[in-house]
Amino acid sequence: RDANPMYKRLPAEVVSRRRHQEATGIDGEDLINRKAVFVLKPEQRLKWLTKALRQTEDGRMRPSDLFNVVSSSRFADNLPPKVGKKIGHALCEQLSLFTGKQQRFLAEQAEINTRFGGVANGSKAT
Repeated sequence: RDANPMYKRLPAEVVSRRRHQEATGIDGEDLINRKAVFVLKPEQRLKWLTKALRQTEDGRMRPSDLFNVVSSSRFADNLPPKVGKKIGHALCEQLSLFTGKQQRFLAEQAEINTRFGGVANGSKAT
């Protein structure tokens, strides 16, 4: 028994070197999925925007990803004036998250601004 090298061996152990990905819902990749955002109802789009702005402020989302969604003309499609003005106001409050070039585009040329006038009016007041 003592001469057998397998007698005092370590017990078998399974080791996995894979890195498991976290299960993400709307907070992960779906948050910046453009198609998913464009099919949301207007009130849900406003809710999505406030959540996305908060995550961008915390550093959990890149401002460029948010800008790509918000600057699209499809983002402003089928929005009633009341919700459009709220979205414009929310963007105006957090305009400093974006680069200077992005700020100019959102203030002057973005579809959400040309339809509802929320960003430009707020940026002139500050």
